[in-house]
Amino acid sequence: MILITGSAGFIGSNLCHLLYQMDTEFIHLDGFFPEADINNLRGLDASPITCDLADERMVEFVFKHFPITKIVHLAANSHVDRSISGDAPFWRSNVIGTANLMRAALKTGKVELIINQITDEFYGEIPRGTPDAVEGQPPMPTSPYPCSKVAQYFVGKSFHTTYGLPVISTFPVNAYGPRQNVEKLIPKFATNLMRGEKVPLMASSHFERDWIPVVDMCRAFLLLLEKGTPGEEYNIGADRHRTNKQITETLLELTGRDSSYIETVPDRAAHDCRYAVNSDKIKSLGFELSQGFNEYMEYTIDWYKQHSSI
Repeated sequence: MILITGSAGFIGSNLCHLLYQMDTEFIHLDGFFPEADINNLRGLDASPITCDLADERMVEFVFKHFPITKIVHLAANSHVDRSISGDAPFWRSNVIGTANLMRAALKTGKVELIINQITDEFYGEIPRGTPDAVEGQPPMPTSPYPCSKVAQYFVGKSFHTTYGLPVISTFPVNAYGPRQNVEKLIPKFATNLMRGEKVPLMASSHFERDWIPVVDMCRAFLLLLEKGTPGEEYNIGADRHRTNKQITETLLELTGRDSSYIETVPDRAAHDCRYAVNSDKIKSLGFELSQGFNEYMEYTIDWYKQHSSI
């Protein structure tokens, strides 16, 4: 049985819906913190288990009552701005919660594989003209959120190295698609534009990220559950880099708005210019994208039109 943590979040809920469509047996849990939304789980047969991973007794209860053999650990606090204004929840969720999960999995002796999702921000800024980050490259985080994810990585790594727990670490790039919290760039800009409101584009609009459809990120996790090697690390990227300005221009075009809807705002603190990962390793397992960039962006906008109170 597969356990999905953080199932009411963006990526977790999309993975649950994909597993449901595939008629795959799984259970899922969430602590229902700021980025979670119970509405993301509408349409699934099984309700989520309410579980704060930072509560060790609650985690042990889950493992005692369900025959869990594989885990995709997606539960996390993941918003850079909120980590800058208040870092404490990030250490609690991403570090203590992960340690409790690993400890409970170890106690059962039945877990065959754990995917410990980190982030491409683990590697820090990758300037243009320099090689993309490869697995094993030292971490260089610059704000509390990625620092907490670096700590989360080492928690998983220590349980593998010390106890032999079968942990895989993944370093995914930015995902986009349905069910993402509207505080994030693409859903925030898309819903603003659909309402006829301006979008807050940071002054340094050349900031660049790699963008992957969330369905393809979920497919990468399923591939690793089947073919991934415990103890190994895998970058998950799309090689589709776009600047914030380019993303904004795409959204303007797809919503029928023009540049007058852009409002320039100051850059945020500790904002890295560019993240980039080399995904050759997971591609060697057979991973490839199933969705085009604009194709999935149109699908995403249509989803928000149907599901948002605009």
